[in-house]
Amino acid sequence: TDVYLLGATLHQILTGVPPHFAPTTGAMLAKAYASAPPHFEADVPETLADICATALRRNPEERFQTAAAFATALSRFLEHRNSTLLADEAEAKLEQLRQTVDLGGGDGDHRALYNLFNEVRFGFLNALRIWSNNQKATRLLQEAIVMMIEWELSHGSAGAAEALIAELPQHMPRLAYRVSKKRDAETSTIMELDELRGELDTTGADRPRAMLAFVMAVTWPALFGMLWYVDTSTNYAIGHLELAAVAGLFSMGAVATAIGARETFLAKARFGLQTQLVQMVVHVGFAALWLVTRSLDVPLPAAFSLAFFYGGVLWLVAAISVDQRMAANAVTMLGGLIAMYVAPDYAFVWMGAAGGLGSAIMGILRLTSKSASDALPMSARWSKREAEQLLAHTRRG
Repeated sequence: TDVYLLGATLHQILTGVPPHFAPTTGAMLAKAYASAPPHFEADVPETLADICATALRRNPEERFQTAAAFATALSRFLEHRNSTLLADEAEAKLEQLRQTVDLGGGDGDHRALYNLFNEVRFGFLNALRIWSNNQKATRLLQEAIVMMIEWELSHGSAGAAEALIAELPQHMPRLAYRVSKKRDAETSTIMELDELRGELDTTGADRPRAMLAFVMAVTWPALFGMLWYVDTSTNYAIGHLELAAVAGLFSMGAVATAIGARETFLAKARFGLQTQLVQMVVHVGFAALWLVTRSLDVPLPAAFSLAFFYGGVLWLVAAISVDQRMAANAVTMLGGLIAMYVAPDYAFVWMGAAGGLGSAIMGILRLTSKSASDALPMSARWSKREAEQLLAHTRRG
């Protein structure tokens, strides 16, 4: 009876009326006899409502057995009150989180979703720090984390979901397995994309190619300078065969470089093969040109002019279809062609200068390129510009 009276007193404190209040005495006695579980407003703490309802049970065996037990329950409630309040506040935010998830995660970058989840998680964790046995906080924290894991699996990343799995108060093997499978799939996709990026990256071997270009910028003019010296200062006349031999040596050098450093020049990027092929075609073409012009009895100055024209056109085609930076070689070769008409007696000098300057510029361009777009072929840039113009025209229309 004492416990029941204590419960009735607590009920009146919480609601403002006695537990079995009714307009008439008869109705009040009928309600007291039935002793239906009391109803509390939402602002009454759930734990305190449970204490009051337990004290007002119709069956005395289901109530607190002593007033001391009732007092102990109230004391524990007061001790855990801050934890309960924090859990209640976090629960309200959890409902907002649930609505945000249902709407797809908020704005485009999902900042609202993550901020809200962090507030919910922080609230429940603080509640559990104060009272580690707060079952409501534990249950709702589990619900919030599971909700975010499901969202990450559908819209976010498996890495984020995997991090959240470790925070679950109660481990969920099936959910952990799904996260693991998603993580493996993402890892596989990332590896495939990295491999594809490597194949498509025209700048994958720029630095070693720049070093090779600088070596070429020194050896090519030095070699033609020696040939010019021999031709003008000795009795030995440099002809088509000697020039074909020089071009053949550079062709073999290009092949040897491709084979010896294939991991660097060929494997890093699919376009590395195209670049190396251009180098080989240029030098093999030069060797063939000297042999053909010799067989046709083309004078050496005219053969030099043909070589400049051939080199300029070939490098220009390569710039249009492979790498726009190769236009540097096209410009220097066509410049050499002009120089031949001005001073044909210095053909060896013009060839050495054109090849050396073109290689030096290529090396600088490769070292200073900041993105793959710098190495796009001219045709790709033209297509992009046309697409942008068409899009702009469509928008204006």
